[in-house]
Amino acid sequence: MPRAAAFAGEGLGIVPQTAEAPLAASLRGQLKQIGVRAGRFALFMPALLKARPAAMRARLWALHHGVAVPELPAPGLVAVPPQADWPAGFAVIAGWQEAGPVLLRLDVAERIAGELGWATRHGPTVLPAGLAGRFAVKPNWCRRCCAGLGSGCCRVAAWGRADLVRRPRPCWRR
Repeated sequence: MPRAAAFAGEGLGIVPQTAEAPLAASLRGQLKQIGVRAGRFALFMPALLKARPAAMRARLWALHHGVAVPELPAPGLVAVPPQADWPAGFAVIAGWQEAGPVLLRLDVAERIAGELGWATRHGPTVLPAGLAGRFAVKPNWCRRCCAGLGSGCCRVAAWGRADLVRRPRPCWRR
């Protein structure tokens, strides 16, 4: 399993999905057995998203890039505004996914995108109740967060009075 070794060593526990190399189902199963989650946005190890491992990854990343260690959000936060003091590329390695006007913790973004994909498997559907609370944003930002998940993976359209969400397309098929 040379890919898993490269994944763990080079990406500090998080490797964004790319359009060139979608994973085969058999490889996803093998990665799952060793604790690696193959999500829509990245390959990641959920255990490394916790506070102490995240702080260590931030230190290692800063040391490698020769910059001061960026300050991480408080543990337990699900969404934060984009951090102006974070260097380019740090949000991804720190485990945050851009979702419109906010950054979502990667595991939460993966879970919500998966649930939206399941809910829309037969066609457009109404946005689930309480979605804004799961995004930890104001209700009027919820549509922008859905649309911003994964560079347009979720397309939200207002049809009539209800906000409908269409089936997300995989990010690697832009």
